[in-house]
Amino acid sequence: MLCPLFLWYNIEILYTMMSINFLVKKNKLLPIMLTVILFVSGVFLFQKNVNSADSDAIAMRVFPNPNHQSALTWYQAQNFSGSPQSIQVDGYEAVRDGHSVYVNVANLADTDGDGNPETLYTNIYLITYNQDADNETEDIFGNILENWKFNSNIIGSGFCINEGAKHCLYDDECSIGDHCNSLKSRVIRDTKRLSDLAALNVSLGKYYSNNNSYPALGAGTYLPGKSLSVWPSWSSTLSSVLGSSVSVDPINKIGPCGAGYAEDTCWNDVLKTFATTLPNIPANSLMYGYYSYGGGTTYDLCANFETPYTVSPPLAFFSGCVQACIDMDGDGYGLSGSTLCPQPLADCNDTPSPGIGPSVHPGATETCGDGIDQDCVGGDLACASICVDNDGDGYDNCDGPILGDTLPIDCNDIPVLGFDINPGETEICDAIDNNCLGGIDENCDVDNDNYCDCGQTFVDGTFLSTCTNTDNTDASTRGTSCDCEDGVGNAGINPGATEICDGINNNCSGIPPIDEGCDADGDDYCACSLVPASVFGMNISGTCSNTDTMSTLANMYSTCDCADAVGINPWHPGIAEPDCFDGLDGDCDGNPDVSDPDCGVCVPTTTQSCGVSNVGECSFGLQTCDAFGAWGICLGEVTAIPENCTDTLDNDCDGTVNNGCIVTCTFPFTFPCTF
Repeated sequence: MLCPLFLWYNIEILYTMMSINFLVKKNKLLPIMLTVILFVSGVFLFQKNVNSADSDAIAMRVFPNPNHQSALTWYQAQNFSGSPQSIQVDGYEAVRDGHSVYVNVANLADTDGDGNPETLYTNIYLITYNQDADNETEDIFGNILENWKFNSNIIGSGFCINEGAKHCLYDDECSIGDHCNSLKSRVIRDTKRLSDLAALNVSLGKYYSNNNSYPALGAGTYLPGKSLSVWPSWSSTLSSVLGSSVSVDPINKIGPCGAGYAEDTCWNDVLKTFATTLPNIPANSLMYGYYSYGGGTTYDLCANFETPYTVSPPLAFFSGCVQACIDMDGDGYGLSGSTLCPQPLADCNDTPSPGIGPSVHPGATETCGDGIDQDCVGGDLACASICVDNDGDGYDNCDGPILGDTLPIDCNDIPVLGFDINPGETEICDAIDNNCLGGIDENCDVDNDNYCDCGQTFVDGTFLSTCTNTDNTDASTRGTSCDCEDGVGNAGINPGATEICDGINNNCSGIPPIDEGCDADGDDYCACSLVPASVFGMNISGTCSNTDTMSTLANMYSTCDCADAVGINPWHPGIAEPDCFDGLDGDCDGNPDVSDPDCGVCVPTTTQSCGVSNVGECSFGLQTCDAFGAWGICLGEVTAIPENCTDTLDNDCDGTVNNGCIVTCTFPFTFPCTF
């Protein structure tokens, strides 16, 4: 039998009756008395007196852990001299040193008094027993350790992510490589994330002390200054720079990246691009990130936490981090409930298993009697004993599998109002769940760009909650504001998009035109501003055949039009610079005006000094740039002549007067001279 011994700090210890009685030997209860004492210092003492002669004690103490250190790091910071061994207690990381165990645990606190916890902080829990304790005390200690439970204010189990119907509380209850999404497991993993980031922050601080900067990561990683724990650079480059190993996220997986990107890194090795603009990360990403700024002047350490709690004290190095929605089943509802997700309400089953997680969320149609809480209201719906079809649409309020009905249950059986709402209806865009699938206006905006699919059926004047950018006043207003290409991966195609040169009607302006504005001057070269990297590999010869988007990315940018506008048709790659004095780059080679090899070397009427020397009797001349950009002759230059030994001038302009001259000595003598 298990009995709760005490509740304090959201912890619970369950004692077996065997432990309460401190073991039965030879069918005789030992005369042992148990006392529990709570000290102001936070120490629990379990004292056992055997025959009032021997005395053993088991004590517990709670220490603040404001730096969110792991149990091992905290132990080492106390300068203890033992040999701690890593263990787990109730799923949390812990260390044991002889008769003492230290556990790093998260506590959830209700700081605003609404009955729900909002804040997460960490403590170190110590439980220990005295030296030279007898075997009974050691057995009791082991039993306490085995039944020590934290977070007694966390209620409920979860599901194994890859086994949607399998309930779990801890990760080790799921298959290898899988994990549990219970709140308890998520809190445990977030606690590990805090201690990992805290340890890495210390390593970065040591690096700064030695180098007066943080790791700049200028090379050896996909993007300069950045590394993710799912990238090779995390365990190679960053680890090597710091001189120590760096931990990875407990899950360490990146979310869906999109077509063209490696699924384990979200890196496109052809275009050399990442799926998002960091520090923004793909949804469902559970990984660490290091972002260096200013060449190592500052940095951010990031993790995508699985729980919504505010960390106290906050992480000082976390200010620039961006959290992402965690919605494993893709139904728009995150497990914790978050405004980061399309739907802010919390999902009660976020496993991606088909037919389980995606069909379970707030607002879903409840199927009675199947043991599943589809609408997340706290339990399954009991089936009605009598089937009734109140609205006469052929679908009743009974669940088919339970009462033998061959049709699924009607989600709106209200007379008259519910006639056109049942599982047999086709979903239309009217802000109503017409087909009873649990969603509203599904398929109206498949690519989630907030524009409704033009091919759907609409009810004039109805507010379209799933695609508010489409004006649903009538057919006319919808025609200019609906999505002409609504499908997975087409979020960049809608009436609000910018038309680019890719052979696609990006802004839904009608067919034709396609790629309008790409070649405004009609020279068959596409404007560089409308040829982003995403166009590479698309055949746009029908729009501007002279722009090469098929061979290499570099060639695409060297064959696009840098000056594409009405009236400047002659300007495009491959021509000679048309005007060397207008300050523009007419041939798109990156060299405007006189810097272009096609042009002259100077600007007409400008002047410059010319000549060889300006020393002694020599002086520079002046030359003027002619109308063709060439320098004219040098005028007014005074050049060097042989030295005149009869004067006192530097005729040869070498800086010395009468050098090399021989003078005959005459009275009065002026030396040097020759007799």
